[in-house]
Amino acid sequence: MDKHISSAQNQTVKRLIQLREKRSVRKKLGVFCVEGSLEVQRALSNNFVLKEFYYCPKYLGQSGDELLASLKDDASVVMTSVEDHVFQKLAVRDNVSGVLAVFEKKTFSLSSLSELNEPLLLMAFENLEKPGNLGASLRSADGAGVSAVVLTGTSVDPYNPNSIRASLGTVFSVPVIECSNQELVDYCKQDSVEVYVAAPDAQDIYFDSDYTKPCCFVMGNEATGVTDFWMNHSDVKKVSIPMQGTADSLNVSVSGALLVYEARKQRLR
Repeated sequence: MDKHISSAQNQTVKRLIQLREKRSVRKKLGVFCVEGSLEVQRALSNNFVLKEFYYCPKYLGQSGDELLASLKDDASVVMTSVEDHVFQKLAVRDNVSGVLAVFEKKTFSLSSLSELNEPLLLMAFENLEKPGNLGASLRSADGAGVSAVVLTGTSVDPYNPNSIRASLGTVFSVPVIECSNQELVDYCKQDSVEVYVAAPDAQDIYFDSDYTKPCCFVMGNEATGVTDFWMNHSDVKKVSIPMQGTADSLNVSVSGALLVYEARKQRLR
């Protein structure tokens, strides 16, 4: 029989809210929350381990009902129904098919990239602050067939609920690697991966470079761009996106999309 929660003061509810709001708790426990049947299905399809499943009968639509039915016989998953007022407290957004799940985190490393057969295409962000920008970038990475997204410095948590939401669940289909700037540079040098840094004042236009070989595009913080580590590094190339209007740069997720799709276009020739 499924468990049931009728009080918003329940200790499980409090734990789930902490998981949603605090990166430190997600890191300590090694799990994270996912809202919505589409996002949960994409996590399952990419072999993320499901630990707990919560559903609100009042809000279950067809997709939620189908997902619930598919999980009913899985004895390894804790199934819990919740009252509507409790679910409203748990959910970050409306219209999430009445489902919320807890999954185990996956950890990816730069060394695991050597297992890939095709030339690497990496998308890296330094000190990225906004979950929405990461989520949008993950959608572009998924669409362009990027090998992995790399986060350095103080970048946002990929398992932040808003990152997951903005990615439409593609955070589960693209490996996300967290490392230092130096670790990324060392890896790229060791494996002959060309590094291109997006910089508004770079002399070389991005579409004039050859991206058919293994390459990594580095984008910086939304407000300040990349740090001096990248601007002064001798082993990287700087490229710019030409701007015709009054703004001197694009949103970081748009810039990243242009770069990886240019690489994909060249590789399809």
